[in-house]
Order: sequence, then C-alpha cells, then structure tokens
Amino acid sequence: TGAITEVGVIFFDKGEKVPEGWDLLGETVGGEAANVNYGNWDGRDTRLCCRRRASSAYDQRSQLGPGGTRHVVDVAVSYARKFPPGFTPVLRTVTGAYEANVSRQVSGLYDTFLCVKLSKPLGPQEADEALYTTERCLLELKLWLPTKGELLPGDFVGRND
Repeated sequence: TGAITEVGVIFFDKGEKVPEGWDLLGETVGGEAANVNYGNWDGRDTRLCCRRRASSAYDQRSQLGPGGTRHVVDVAVSYARKFPPGFTPVLRTVTGAYEANVSRQVSGLYDTFLCVKLSKPLGPQEADEALYTTERCLLELKLWLPTKGELLPGDFVGRND
C-alpha cells in the first residue's frame, strides 16, 4: 500500500514484463483482463502498472527527480498528442523500450497517451505528513470498461473523457 508515485504502460504482446517494484493492474473493476486495448480491432495486449511509496517511509530511490517524492494526484488520457495543461505524458513504456502510445494504430491522429498530474515536490518530513493531512493523492488505480456494463465501486471517481 501507499501513495502512487508513477503510472506506467507495459506491452505484454511485445514481451515486456512487469519490473520489480511495480504493481500490475491485472483486472478491470468487473473482473475482465485489464487490457487497455480491449475492443480495438487488433486488441494488442497493453497493460497499466503503478509504483508506490510506502506510506511510512521516505523513498530516497524515487525516479521522479530531485526535490523529493511526488505523488500522482490525477490521471487523464490524451489524444493526438494534445496533453492537458498541468499533466505529464507517459511517453515510454516502463522498460523504456517502446513509445507508450496505447492506441498503437496509425501514428498521428489516433495517438493515445496516458498522462499524470503530480503533486508538488515533497521532502521526507512533508511526504509522510501529507499522507495523513490534506495532500490529495491516488492510493489505487482501476481500469473501468463502462461499455461492458461495469459499474465503479462507490468510493471511486471515473474518468471517461
């Protein structure tokens, strides 16, 4: 458990594996395989994963750069490389081997990227305190397929934009 600090993309059909320290989003909220390309004509097996920071210990090894730990506070989907203001696109898969275009169809108009909004950088003391005060952060991430009739759990907020 702990706050999510990174969200990543994995191309299972290209042989990528979940790296150590990452958690795979294995199922949708309705129990289906969590392939973000579900329903596309080629359905290439593309999965999401996340990395967390333990809620009681400051992680000095964070790969989010200098300035301390940053938590993911929001996730969005971007089409045609039009990234929402304040969001950072996830441009490479977690292995770094591939561009993280989850659509993986014709490049350009249909490019689809996951984007994350990060909290302000937090130092060791602030990071631990923020989890117990007003710092907003994601603690869990679920894939939701409303076209399959899936309903969100009551404590989740859906993004269908």
